[in-house]
Amino acid sequence: MFFKNICRSFLFLFAITAQTFCGEKELLASAELYTKEGVHYGRYEVRMRMVAANGVISSFFLWKDESEKDDAYWNEIDIEVLGCSPKGFQSALHYGTGGWSNMGHAETFHHLGKPLTTHYKTYAIEWTPDYIFWKLDDSLIRKDTGEIITKFRDVPMQLRFNIWPTLHASWAGAFDPAVLPKHMYINWVKYYRYTPGKPSEFTLAWEDGFDADTLDRRWKTGFWESPDKASTHLDKNVTVSNGAVILTLSKFTQSGFKGIIPQDYSGGTTYPREFGRGR
Repeated sequence: MFFKNICRSFLFLFAITAQTFCGEKELLASAELYTKEGVHYGRYEVRMRMVAANGVISSFFLWKDESEKDDAYWNEIDIEVLGCSPKGFQSALHYGTGGWSNMGHAETFHHLGKPLTTHYKTYAIEWTPDYIFWKLDDSLIRKDTGEIITKFRDVPMQLRFNIWPTLHASWAGAFDPAVLPKHMYINWVKYYRYTPGKPSEFTLAWEDGFDADTLDRRWKTGFWESPDKASTHLDKNVTVSNGAVILTLSKFTQSGFKGIIPQDYSGGTTYPREFGRGR
């Protein structure tokens, strides 16, 4: 009876997040990966392959922990690939109090004319007291300065990744669960500490090539509803394998990654261990 009660409670947890897509009720599992500790300023570089599928969001962002709490001040710096527009990405700043509809939002979609979902790309966010940069393959895509940057001063921010389905078809396309599973692949992450006054403003503090069999202790995985409450983030959908970490969006019964990791020939390979792994 105890076991049955546990199972009922577990299924109920996912039932409350079920949404209706294409006339069918689907229990969906998504994923979020994030650093335990927040930092004040720096540059994050990430080598990853994002997702192309209507209604699917794959993202890399900085976030002030507990921003979502009542009366908390929200801080978020985003790079998001919208599944319906894989030849570009959305950069965004979100800040303020009073709930999403009352906060400040500075969003821009960057039409780049080349797919971001068929190959690995290097994304970077540089965040200092005076500016925020968004970069792709070392090319500056957006630069913000001035008053808006003061909203992000002296705030500890975590690095986060997630993949999830949106219910806003006008934003990212109409989601269809028939396309699942979908995976985003992260080859490596580097964090550079902000060091003003030195020859370079940024000094490498740590990097992670995901070469171990498990995640480093700096990382945690999410277990909560995704932004539109159309899925639940599960640790099963964060997989470490052959020098990459894979975040999966799937039907609940198909959770986890099973497959071959796409090769990253420019930024480091992800061959099976028996073949070695070169840079």
